[in-house]
Amino acid sequence: MTAPGRSGRKKRGDGEDMEDVRMYSEEEVRERIMEILSSVDGPLATSEIAQMIGMNRRVTLRALQKLAIEGKIKGRRAKVAKGLWLWWVEQAE
Repeated sequence: MTAPGRSGRKKRGDGEDMEDVRMYSEEEVRERIMEILSSVDGPLATSEIAQMIGMNRRVTLRALQKLAIEGKIKGRRAKVAKGLWLWWVEQAE
């Protein structure tokens, strides 16, 4: 839910509109990430996760990094592209 007077639209540095579907709290973002990663069978890229939760890549990356530091998820930079990170949850066997 956006704050009063905010449309949920932000301007990128180049002046282009960037719309976040919803303004999430940090905890909500982290919960959604955990739900998504727990429900897929393989790793997802930061941009894929960002699109699924409707947030920009930077906010999503920050939440992913915190989850990784806490040991809740795993992440690795892909060798195929500079800046591409893949994220996953190790499934209990």
